[in-house]
Amino acid sequence: MSRRILSLRPPSRRAAARLWLVVIFLLAAISLPLGARAEDGPGDLWQTFTVREGLRSGNVSALFAAPDGVLWFGADTGVSFYDGHYWTSLGEAEGLPAGRVRAIAETTDGAVW
Repeated sequence: MSRRILSLRPPSRRAAARLWLVVIFLLAAISLPLGARAEDGPGDLWQTFTVREGLRSGNVSALFAAPDGVLWFGADTGVSFYDGHYWTSLGEAEGLPAGRVRAIAETTDGAVW
């Protein structure tokens, strides 16, 4: 009576590639926001701001989202903030020191630095 020994061979390259594609697909599927629907476009999930929209510079080095919803952007030429409707930018001409804004924070009394 002959016995057959179970031998485990590594998967072929094609099978390994298919397995990786399945893993990547599953990871991508579960990483989508739970509220996102297939018909939602990219603008429904995020919005891109550039100099054309109102940023002072395209070289943003700091970002701060204030509790009141205002977005603050620190750049190499000053700071810009967006209240959801209008942009305001401040730089040397408005009294800020020259140089890159590296951090933005809010104090307990609501002042933004």
